[in-house]
Amino acid sequence: RVHGDRSRTSMSLRVSTARELPRVDVLDSPAWASRCGFVTSPLGRSAALASRIADVQPDGTTTVTVATFNTLRKNYWFGDKEWVPAEAQTWEHRLPLVKAIIRSVDADIIALEEAELVTFEEDFGDFLRDMGYEFVHAEMRTAEDRRHCFTKPTLCFRREMFSLVDVLPRSRAVVAVLEHLPTQRQFFAAACHLQGGGGTGAQTRVNQIMKLLRSTEARVLSYMKQTGATPEQVPFILLGDLNCDPDEPVAALLRGDADALTADALAGSGCESIAEKMQSFKFPLRLVDGLREAVASGAVAERPFTFKWGMSARDERAAAFQSIDYVMFTPGPLHLLALRETTSAEHLEALVAGRAGLPSLTHPSDHLPLAMRLSLRPLPVTSAVAPVEDEV
Repeated sequence: RVHGDRSRTSMSLRVSTARELPRVDVLDSPAWASRCGFVTSPLGRSAALASRIADVQPDGTTTVTVATFNTLRKNYWFGDKEWVPAEAQTWEHRLPLVKAIIRSVDADIIALEEAELVTFEEDFGDFLRDMGYEFVHAEMRTAEDRRHCFTKPTLCFRREMFSLVDVLPRSRAVVAVLEHLPTQRQFFAAACHLQGGGGTGAQTRVNQIMKLLRSTEARVLSYMKQTGATPEQVPFILLGDLNCDPDEPVAALLRGDADALTADALAGSGCESIAEKMQSFKFPLRLVDGLREAVASGAVAERPFTFKWGMSARDERAAAFQSIDYVMFTPGPLHLLALRETTSAEHLEALVAGRAGLPSLTHPSDHLPLAMRLSLRPLPVTSAVAPVEDEV
């Protein structure tokens, strides 16, 4: 089911009340790191949208901004996060900050994890529609699904830039088959929130991703057959909280890194019993890890962390800082242009030094948002479907 498509006579942004604004200046749009250094943050919504749609290059290339943000569930129990002030634990305090981050990121496609589906319409419905989004969710069919509604992500996309062709919901993921309106080509976007934890968690995450990709494969192959596109020409992005470090088996599986899936490489990973299953797994598309691309290109010196536990300084407890949120994409039609800094320099310094934790009075989640600007190359003319002539 698609949400957010109610008709409106006007599309003005809602004016924020004082209660909806962050208390300190840590949620201003951080800079975008690119190969050319730093470029300015996104403009206001209307100006940004107009410039993006108009900015289709002569060769048909355009840009798409994508993001993922784990909002931290509405009904989180803070008993294990003793560093969070009582006031910062309330949803009344956190929700306006979550909305401020979504506004600041200003993405064309954004995945939201832990935005509880049972009250999603009440919490986010009108806010997202007023920002120009439509949205689709992971499936929620049973009473058990409702109890675990925070594990089911939502994928939001700008209605002026994308139209929904189909939606493929799963328990912990949702795939939207979209039409990119400026180029009129199909675009696959997946949002997922994988199982957390150690022990059997690593194996569970692998199985969840394999099931997700298998359920999507038929649509990808159908698109390739219809358009004549090769696997290197299919736009596919995967966004979300994968609950894994970059070197874990599930990340290697998504990258198609065969060297990381050998029996020796998998020793001690928790996935030894499914090694052959992983090695034989095939998906027609190859994905790259956007943060790896950012480091390799020199946009950033090291992979930024997107999650922090506790108040420890970085040098005291490295495990407290993890990079478990991902933007992955097919490198043929999509190319990394810029990476948004996850938070302000002042906030980042306080987190690393151990003077601040997550969440806090100024940040509503234990995750930081991850956003990237990608270029979308046009489908070559030779791959387009030839017109069918009428029979005489």
